[in-house]
Amino acid sequence: MFAFHHLRLLAPILAAILMLAGCGGGKNLEVGPFEAGLAALNGDRISEAVDCFAATVQAEPRNGDAFYYLGVSHWLANEPDKAIAAFEKAVLLLPADSEPLEFIAHIIADRNQRAEAEHLLLRAVEGANPGPSAFTALAKLKMNAGEVEQARTRLRQALELDPDYPPALYNLAIIYYRWLGKPDDAAALLKRYLKLEEDNPHTEQARSILEAISKTENQKQQQMRERRMSAIEETKQGLEYYKERNWAKAKAFFEKAIASDDSYYVAHYNLGLTHMVRREWGAAIKSLRTSIAINPAKPEPRYMLARASFESGSAGNAIGELDSLLEIYPDFAKAHFLLGFIYSQDETRTESTRKSYRRYLALQKDGANSEIARKWLADRGSSDGS
Repeated sequence: MFAFHHLRLLAPILAAILMLAGCGGGKNLEVGPFEAGLAALNGDRISEAVDCFAATVQAEPRNGDAFYYLGVSHWLANEPDKAIAAFEKAVLLLPADSEPLEFIAHIIADRNQRAEAEHLLLRAVEGANPGPSAFTALAKLKMNAGEVEQARTRLRQALELDPDYPPALYNLAIIYYRWLGKPDDAAALLKRYLKLEEDNPHTEQARSILEAISKTENQKQQQMRERRMSAIEETKQGLEYYKERNWAKAKAFFEKAIASDDSYYVAHYNLGLTHMVRREWGAAIKSLRTSIAINPAKPEPRYMLARASFESGSAGNAIGELDSLLEIYPDFAKAHFLLGFIYSQDETRTESTRKSYRRYLALQKDGANSEIARKWLADRGSSDGS
């Protein structure tokens, strides 16, 4: 559960000064047993560290740091009961420090006393000065219990305290990868983790997961390309049948294309047009809306959606669609004509009709519907805009 990210280990310069020191001070009579213990701990001389910190707490029974490091030394020496006793003293002497509680929780969690461990870690994170290690340790307990959302919350709290805390980055990546099925999020976290951690027990696993994500992504991209190619070919076949006015077969091929790649907007658009010629207005509107959702930059699907809405008897929806279309494409001539035509069905909207038809003629004097617009304007004594 724990790594040395959260240990208050000796600075390298102090270790160098104390290289020749023992618990009695050695050649450097200025060095006491506490400093010598730090040097021994930093040099992996665990038995010597135990002796030095034991001597310190005997001489200084109120030295909370000494009890803390005595607990660390006993833990590293695989003496868990002695470690717990030392950490309990550190908890009393260092009430604002969460790390002694974290170590006790780790030891009792290894004994399958999960509830007791969680209680201690909750005390740690609710204390006066919790560190990211406390939240991460609690998250790992939650992960082991399968309580993924609670684990994710605790890891986010750890990263709020320290955005570059490696254990939190690693474990949050594991949650995204193994439980939540979000490989992209996992990859981003693992890349950050590997920049911070060059060599520890988890780095190889992190690299292996990144390789697996990359391989899966490459396979996914290849499958997407293959599905898109199938959809393109099936749409082409559908268009051939559409030109032949074989609406049933056209519809079948457009639906097949969507089954191959439901993100191919061309298939949705042409399926919508096929529904329109079959006067299947509800289905047409649904297909055209899907096309717009996939590729909102295209004006034609929006225009055809307005036509389908009008033909289905919803002039209000059609006007709304055309207004939206013309906000984006103010010079889309066909939209102005259709808007004028819809307005012309209501004698109370003569001025709106006039405005739309004039705008249409200004953009397209010789369009397919120009004579209709001119005749309406002429019948009402209006200029044709030419």
